[in-house]
Amino acid sequence: MTRRPAAARPPSRGAGASDAMTLYEAAVPYDHVLPTDRGERLLTCLARSQAAVASACALGKALDAVLEHTLAGLGWEAGAICLLGPAEGLAPDVVLQMPPSALAEVREYAVSRLVSQHPVALPVIVNPDDGPGVLRATFRHVAFAPVFLGGAQPEGVLVAATVQDSPPSRADVLFLEATASLLASAVEHEALRASSDYMRTELEALHQVSLYVSEREDVAELLKSALVAVEKALQVSACAIYELMAPGKSLRCLASRNVPEAVVRAVETYSPSTPAHRALKTGAPVMITRREDYTGAPQVLETAQQIGIQSAMIVPVFVGGQGFGVLSLYHLGPREWTDAEIRLAQMLAASLGSALSRTQSRRRLAESAVRLRDLHRISVRLMESPDAEAAAVLAADAGRGLCRADAVAVYEQDRRYGLLKLVAVSPAGAAHFPMVGSPGRGVWGRAAADKKPVFQSLRLNRVGFQGFAAALPLQTQDELIGVLTVLRQGDKGLFDEDEADLLGLFANLSAAAIQKARLLARSEELGILKERNRIATEMHDSVGGDLAAILVKAQLARKLLESDPARAAAEMDWIVSALQGSVTQMRRVLHALRPVELEQQGFAEALRRLVDVQAGQYGIPVTLEVDAPLPRLGPRVEGLLYRAANEYLNNIRKHAAPRSVRMALRVEGHRVALTIVDDGRGFDPAAADLSSGTGLRTLAQNVAAAGGELEIDSAPGKGARITISLPYGSVFGGAAE
Repeated sequence: MTRRPAAARPPSRGAGASDAMTLYEAAVPYDHVLPTDRGERLLTCLARSQAAVASACALGKALDAVLEHTLAGLGWEAGAICLLGPAEGLAPDVVLQMPPSALAEVREYAVSRLVSQHPVALPVIVNPDDGPGVLRATFRHVAFAPVFLGGAQPEGVLVAATVQDSPPSRADVLFLEATASLLASAVEHEALRASSDYMRTELEALHQVSLYVSEREDVAELLKSALVAVEKALQVSACAIYELMAPGKSLRCLASRNVPEAVVRAVETYSPSTPAHRALKTGAPVMITRREDYTGAPQVLETAQQIGIQSAMIVPVFVGGQGFGVLSLYHLGPREWTDAEIRLAQMLAASLGSALSRTQSRRRLAESAVRLRDLHRISVRLMESPDAEAAAVLAADAGRGLCRADAVAVYEQDRRYGLLKLVAVSPAGAAHFPMVGSPGRGVWGRAAADKKPVFQSLRLNRVGFQGFAAALPLQTQDELIGVLTVLRQGDKGLFDEDEADLLGLFANLSAAAIQKARLLARSEELGILKERNRIATEMHDSVGGDLAAILVKAQLARKLLESDPARAAAEMDWIVSALQGSVTQMRRVLHALRPVELEQQGFAEALRRLVDVQAGQYGIPVTLEVDAPLPRLGPRVEGLLYRAANEYLNNIRKHAAPRSVRMALRVEGHRVALTIVDDGRGFDPAAADLSSGTGLRTLAQNVAAAGGELEIDSAPGKGARITISLPYGSVFGGAAE
């Protein structure tokens, strides 16, 4: 409320009047004596009021100047300007030379008589019969001019009073109406400016939130920055962001600002019955301004009121069209939330939801890239597994890290009894899974019976597990190999759509790796059988024939001992020579199977001995290069590479007639490669007879059975290059025993 000292004559410019009326003062100086003609004086004062409204920097100063010029034009002593309804609060009331109790009566009269009972475009009222008692007792004449802002009811009133006996003329009434219209323009201008300022504040707040959240990849930093902007934009005492754990379930506080820990704990504990779920269900904010507004758990309300929080607004936050959680705004003391504040809170929540959606999308893309990279690495290791059991163990270990699981098991389908047999579990010793399962029973049993993935919640009281289970059939085409089962604690959340797809892809890769290991094992068994047959044939053709001839010669020598000792001695010499050749041949065959040097001196030394034999006995210069230090490759790999080297060196000696041979052994990662290059006659690999003594087909089968690759590069007259690449060691990097 603004008050001024009394003026015995028309008021002159004093403290509080507008300092920005220079435009009109150039034509009519403020301190110039007003015209004596009443009409000219009214026009002059109206013009000065208009200039004050046009140039005033604040509504309060404009109202001060208008009231002074109005009283000066009328020649009256007292007056007041009161704003009503929506306009109230845009500027303080202006009072001049009225008793302290008069303003309250003016407002009461304006609300009860002017606003409630009179029609639109109410004219100026002079000396009403039911006017305020204080004004009637103090002044001779009182005029009320309503101020309309385009609505049906006035939103302000201009009051002028005088102790003079002469009543206002028709010109005075028109002057008051014109002044009231001028006041309406000033108030409308101020309302538009206030609305524009608030809209600018809203846009700045939205821009600030968008700027904060767009610059942050981490969700925690994003939420923390968003709360700072929300608190500043809405001028709240505290705020927090809660995430809905599951539909109808509890809330979890992700970030808060100035919210007492007791309130956070109460919301998280009793949130299933709080207004947050109502806000998410209806999609509209829930305002709490009185105790009756709260319909949830009384513990939350009591905790908030004990701390001093009396008002709150719960705004739903949606991410990707799904209810993510709520933005809770708290205020100390009572507060009526305006429509503009509610609208701004909704826009801030929508901006926050968009930022979270973008962040989640970026995070999911990054996680998908990492998972796909891990999946590729795991698939390579799975396909290099030496046997089905190793593939199952690797699938269990890899699946646990790939899907943030607490326990993973691989069951194998037992065709004979129709049961599921546990073959691998991670971590080792986990007691979550039974040793034997039946198709159709339990999570993994249903996955096996239906040959479809099963996702559900699961409780295992015996091991204290409560969470979620995923069971996926391991199958190739229509053949069921087993079941992959993944368990995850409830605090890690459900398996989302991306994780379900990843698990499906991982199950297919695991099934393919296990099936491949089984087929390779069968192929290896067939290869071993063929190799035994080949060795038996070779021994029969070489050593067996020599022994038969030696037997015949020995029998002949025995008969000739007495009759022809010289010839018997010659036969005995032949027998000794043949036995020496048979022994050499037998050693060569046994050496090819598993040379003693592999056990006594190691694989690299055995290769060097083999090279020395080729160079010493057959005169073929062979150079050998071996990576140092050479890791342990395991008996299976070492034996296969040694037999391959021996086989190719023999073939080169028999068929290629080379001038030189180069052999290299290289190790990279978990693979070892043996390369043999000669400059001999060469051959056409496509036209080679694999069933002949070259042994190409048998060796190729043995290499494939060990999970390796065989490459042959040769052409007639161009020599040959043979490369054998094999995985070595176990799937965990150790040596295979």
